[in-house]
Amino acid sequence: MTKHKMRWHGKPGPTLDPKDQISYLASRGITFERVDQNTATRYLRDTGGFMRTASYKSLFPKLRHTDGSSSYIGLDFAELMDLTEIDHELRFCFLPLVLDVEHSAKLQLLYLANKKHEDPYEIVEAYISSLSSGKRQRLMAELENRRGDSDIYSGFLIDKYVEDMPLWVIAEVFDFGDFLDLWGFCARRWHSEELIQVRYLLKDTKDLRNACAHGSCILNGIASGYAPYETPLPLIQALKNAHIASDQEIERWTSNPRTLELLAALWCSNELVRDEQRRTYAHASLDNFFARARKHADWYKDNETLVSCYRFFMLIAKAWR
Repeated sequence: MTKHKMRWHGKPGPTLDPKDQISYLASRGITFERVDQNTATRYLRDTGGFMRTASYKSLFPKLRHTDGSSSYIGLDFAELMDLTEIDHELRFCFLPLVLDVEHSAKLQLLYLANKKHEDPYEIVEAYISSLSSGKRQRLMAELENRRGDSDIYSGFLIDKYVEDMPLWVIAEVFDFGDFLDLWGFCARRWHSEELIQVRYLLKDTKDLRNACAHGSCILNGIASGYAPYETPLPLIQALKNAHIASDQEIERWTSNPRTLELLAALWCSNELVRDEQRRTYAHASLDNFFARARKHADWYKDNETLVSCYRFFMLIAKAWR
């Protein structure tokens, strides 16, 4: 390994010095016409970071050279900066939305259980009894460890109800993942294929919530990847009923795992969130995001992936209102 150099997958890369990182990007054909290299260096150092900012270059075409190397075509560093900021706004737009979905899903489960005249204590007992020995022990140990002051947010509830917990309490103290397990149990108990399908969409929404909360990049993966399972039927039907895209476009954006999660979150928000104030807030946030995303639309007019993705999501977000 060359001194002061990193190697990614056996290939030499830049050092941690932002100036060196800028030189590396320039060597890959990235231009600095819309923003000078000094500004770009400060951006990497103070705002975007190299790995995050450079990751969006995957959305642009490359020219392959005879020596096996490649360089990017028509990509300016300003576009990488812009996409980094757009992705930041996307996370800030969707995080409140998916938190509202989580809360509304819990309310929906309580509503359905009441409608089916379930005993709120008996159904929790039945759920816990349905778990494997290992999962049951893990759950009870986790609840025990969170009692009282150990969990400053929910510990008092667990402490009060741990011996005999009703559905409304367990739904409140469960994290999203455990709640989805409870949702699946209820779906099977009530023989509801629809609820089973919705659970898949809630699972995608949960994964998106985690990505947003952890600051994970989203847009850098919209051009590749394939979802590992079939798109849930309620989402496909809703997309077709919106009449805003061809079957090929629907297939394209539901096949990518990241855009599928975004679509699942939008569907769940539209179908599960009933509070008008929260719905209005989500719609306004989406409108603000789309306005920000098209700020430099002329930069991307030849990028079919970005243009098509923007158009598809803008139309579906407006249709599902």
